Amino acid sequence: MHGNSVSYIKFHAFKMVKYTDQNTINSRIFTTPFDNNLDKNNRWVLLEKTIPWDNMAKVFLKRLDRHKGRASIDLRIVMGDMFVQHSLNLTDMGTILAIQKNIYLQ
Repeated sequence: MHGNSVSYIKFHAFKMVKYTDQNTINSRIFTTPFDNNLDKNNRWVLLEKTIPWDNMAKVFLKRLDRHKGRASIDLRIVMGDMFVQHSLNLTDMGTILAIQKNIYLQ
């Protein structure tokens, strides 16, 4: 899927929803002073590059109401959190704690 397709959805159909497409992301949403020291072979770093973020966003966006609610945080963060939660079989609080403690999950 081309970044333009998702960007079209983002800017024209779902003004309340933020999403950073794969072509724009530069591999991470957040930058930290530790980026240069992260192991590029870590399973989470490698997994991030294999996830079809744009395709997932397209499915996720279809289920959102574009006229109701407040503006969202970036969908990539939401999808990443959900992926971590289900991959590790965590509760909501367990997901928050895992992401806070592990720089690779951020």
